[in-house]
Amino acid sequence: MVKSAPDGVAVGYARVSTVDQSAGLNAQKRDLAAAGCARIFAEQASAVSAAPRPQLMAALDYVREGDTVDCH
Repeated sequence: MVKSAPDGVAVGYARVSTVDQSAGLNAQKRDLAAAGCARIFAEQASAVSAAPRPQLMAALDYVREGDTVDCH
């Protein structure tokens, strides 16, 4: 269970490196939801490249002081 500050929310971020790992992405999203994340951001992006990660940036823009980010 992800714990956040009393007035904060838990936000999840899930990422896989390849389209072939889409089942893993679905499992990560299920785990984040089960952990109590109110909002989940997910994407497929290589860990090797410096390519932008728009969903990670969206998650970081979404959170506010007191929120908790859980990354898988």
